[in-house]
Amino acid sequence: MPRPLPFDRWALAILLAALPLRIALATQTCLSPDEAYYLAAHRLGKSIPDHPPLTPWLAGLADGLVTRPLELRIRLPAL
Repeated sequence: MPRPLPFDRWALAILLAALPLRIALATQTCLSPDEAYYLAAHRLGKSIPDHPPLTPWLAGLADGLVTRPLELRIRLPAL
């Protein structure tokens, strides 16, 4: 198995270091109208007529993992 390149380690370190900042920003900003639209994801259907089905399904899965804050429940799959 090849050893990871130093670049790979740096990229992973940067991503992990940025994660707390991304979580803080996700919890401190208000939901946009499109994000609020997915609050209906707790009733999962095949799709929402004008949106593809994967986003509400992922939001529904995140809904079971995180209870508060509301913004994090919606944005967790994107983090």
